[in-house]
Amino acid sequence: MMVSFDMMPNHAQGVMQMARYDLSRMKGSAKQRKAISTCNGCRVFRSDRQIRVEFLDTTQAEDKQVRMRFIYALTPPFA
Repeated sequence: MMVSFDMMPNHAQGVMQMARYDLSRMKGSAKQRKAISTCNGCRVFRSDRQIRVEFLDTTQAEDKQVRMRFIYALTPPFA
């Protein structure tokens, strides 16, 4: 999804809620919703070109913690 920084919340909790809302609007996403419901943490990474949201299950080994990843690509003139 291509978005503007103006549309993105400034704090990580708001970005995570936006990703959950985007998932709730998708059709056929029952497996993804179930994966997110088992998560107990999240990480948000921001760069000039994208915002990446990772939903984590911290009870798993570190290489298996990421249960769902959203990547928002920022496009000109917004990036």
